[in-house]
Amino acid sequence: MSKVDSRRRRGGLRLACVALGLTVMTTACGGGGTSSTGDAADSGKPAKTSMSVAAGAIAENIDPDAPSAVVVANYQTVKNVYEPLVRFGYQANDADLGGGLKLDTQKVEPALATSWEYADNAWTFKLREGVKSHAGNEFTSADVVWTYERSKALAATGALLWTKFMGVSAVEAVDKYTVKFTTDGASPMLLATMAVASYVRPIDSTEAKKHVTADDKWAAKWLGENAAGFGAYAISDWQRPRSITLQPRPDYWDAANSGNLAVTTQAVTNPAQRLNALTKGDVDIALGLTPQQVTTASQNDSLTVVKFNANTRAFVYPNLDDSNIADVKVRQAMWTAVPTKDIIERVYNGDAFELKSPVSPYIAGYTDEFFRYDHSMEKAKALMAESSKPNGFKSELYYSSEEPILQQVAEILKSSWAQIGIDIQLKAEPNAQLQTRNFNNHDIPLYMEDLGATEVPDACSIGALWAKGGIANSNNYHDDTFNKAFEDCLDQVEFADREPAMKQLQKAAIDNPMVIPIVGLYSTTVIRSNVQNLAFDPSGATPYRTVTVK
Repeated sequence: MSKVDSRRRRGGLRLACVALGLTVMTTACGGGGTSSTGDAADSGKPAKTSMSVAAGAIAENIDPDAPSAVVVANYQTVKNVYEPLVRFGYQANDADLGGGLKLDTQKVEPALATSWEYADNAWTFKLREGVKSHAGNEFTSADVVWTYERSKALAATGALLWTKFMGVSAVEAVDKYTVKFTTDGASPMLLATMAVASYVRPIDSTEAKKHVTADDKWAAKWLGENAAGFGAYAISDWQRPRSITLQPRPDYWDAANSGNLAVTTQAVTNPAQRLNALTKGDVDIALGLTPQQVTTASQNDSLTVVKFNANTRAFVYPNLDDSNIADVKVRQAMWTAVPTKDIIERVYNGDAFELKSPVSPYIAGYTDEFFRYDHSMEKAKALMAESSKPNGFKSELYYSSEEPILQQVAEILKSSWAQIGIDIQLKAEPNAQLQTRNFNNHDIPLYMEDLGATEVPDACSIGALWAKGGIANSNNYHDDTFNKAFEDCLDQVEFADREPAMKQLQKAAIDNPMVIPIVGLYSTTVIRSNVQNLAFDPSGATPYRTVTVK
């Protein structure tokens, strides 16, 4: 049986609070969370008590597990009003990326759970006593069980995470403050999934059940319009579709790390108007600015551009049922021919980075030691000459007509791949149509997108995506070494025991690419320079409880 252990050892991190080998600081395994490490300076002025955010849209539905929960504007609110059983700690973000706080994916802290242990295909959590929801109902194991049963019944994103990433087959209330998760094996990604995924955060079942109807057995309509969480914030005003205000809760369980700002998010559909409002000081944070606007903001001394390594990446997905692309040498040649640095500068104004693994750099277990696709047209031509298509071929590259920036990327790829004998015809179509064609019909030879990946901060998560039966494996990727490495990854709980399998997963994905990486995109936010301690969340949402404004 593995139990809580906050000790560190030289040369690595020792298992603490069990999964993923993610370490918990000594203070975190007690009653409260650790203090956030900030970059705020004492200016002698009192901190503000409110903050304004300009975004493209505000929340329309705040049900944590609604189909629309994947919409950024919705989970921006959900992440702040619902609380996980465990959460990742923070560490200082790189100064050259603008500072702020980034996730420490090797440190899991207690949140609604105070401790946990794994034994015999089961995780058992002790729950924090005395925690109240927005409605004043006490948090108990019944809320965890009801949330799980609801996810199963709705069969939405939450159900996918419970099964594919967390390996949970049953949830049982052992007593009022103890809950047991039965899993298929060690389920080492369980804690990391809980820490970042809003879809599985506990719902106040006492309150939600009051709004169940014969036609709505899981209170979806009510939960779409009302918060029933145990998080640091509550909704105090919601003027759809114009604005939403979140108020910090004075009774939040983690008083030492609770938010102190009332946050009003205004819907400003035009990004130029968002930047203008930020420049004038009408708002404190502007979200969703274009790369060109970010460059403009970086030249203003009153503004700070904050960047975080994130899950958002531009990939080309090759359909491996297409005989032209099935040859691994062809995909290696296409990757080698991608002029990454040119794309970063010409298209993204430097607001992107080179991908050297299918795993995002901030994730526990990431390595770039196997990367071998530095841009070289000479090498790319040699790989094509060694392939089954030495004379090249014709193909089509599809991308969303709703994203003009992808048009620019596509044109560069077309020119580069033409130099190695691949004649590309560009096809822009509505995103919804492309999603259906790529993931259901499988009739697209090459599909490019730059959306955030469904990725848990654990290198094994790429196996859940692309191993046999993986949820992202719409392009029919198959690699025996990759599949075996994923199986090995799931057999162990401790990070040190799983690290060799994590490396093997990434090596296999480099040797036999399932995607052609183009660039990694930072999660970029522009703030007034008096905004401190902006924190990163891999979903792109901003957790407000860390933020202060001087």
